[in-house]
Amino acid sequence: MLNYIEAGSANKLLDVGCGSGYFCKLAVDKGFDVTGLDATPELIAEAKKRASGKNFIVGEMEQLPFEENYFDIVCGFNSFQYATDIKNALKEAKRVLKDGGKLSVMIWGNKEDCEAATYLKAVGSLLPPPAPGAGGPFAFSEN
Repeated sequence: MLNYIEAGSANKLLDVGCGSGYFCKLAVDKGFDVTGLDATPELIAEAKKRASGKNFIVGEMEQLPFEENYFDIVCGFNSFQYATDIKNALKEAKRVLKDGGKLSVMIWGNKEDCEAATYLKAVGSLLPPPAPGAGGPFAFSEN
């Protein structure tokens, strides 16, 4: 995503489900003003270590604690599919996105083609239990 979007005057970026802040650090290094949000306090603590001095918040993607039209870019990498109500989570992303802003959502590929099982096993103990009704890691992946 960072290869397609340049930091400039429109550089307020929200990473929904930021996890340990890996993408946030990459975005900071490219000049973006980054805010990261995740439901897991332990992952937010790791994100703060990775990109110190940046704004990291424990919160829910279905109730984003930001005013309307605040961010130039909202992204979520393998996060929105964990919402209890995916439609509501995407509506919240749109609510905080400025008119003309950019929304980037990335998901796992088809389960049978994806090597995500190893990754998910490695980070599984850090993740909160899925909310009742949440789709899980491959909720968007089926063709």
